[in-house]
Amino acid sequence: MPYLRFLLVSLGSCFLWVFILSGAGYFFSGAVMGLIGDFQRLGKVLLVIVIVGIVTFYLTERFWLSKKVEQANPERLQEFEHAASEKFQDLRQEFQEHIPFKPQRRGDHKKHAVGKGDMDGD
Repeated sequence: MPYLRFLLVSLGSCFLWVFILSGAGYFFSGAVMGLIGDFQRLGKVLLVIVIVGIVTFYLTERFWLSKKVEQANPERLQEFEHAASEKFQDLRQEFQEHIPFKPQRRGDHKKHAVGKGDMDGD
């Protein structure tokens, strides 16, 4: 697809989504205000939910997950780590096969720039 056509189609679809979602928000705003009601009460409820979530997460980590970590077999964890690194290497090789671009390193870029400057001076 040519770039100009892609740009026009992309912009058109963005504007279409903005108009659809804005219209839906305007259309349902009365219903949402009726459902939500008092914002102060909602804020307090959300604060309680967040505090309960944080306390639950802390207690779960402290009393349940920490015991699981202590009982974990280090050799088994090393096997998982080794398997994950092998998978990562496989993915990296697969990406390099599909995307042949290799980024230049900082040192290579400086050497290349110095080499050009030397040729211009001769």
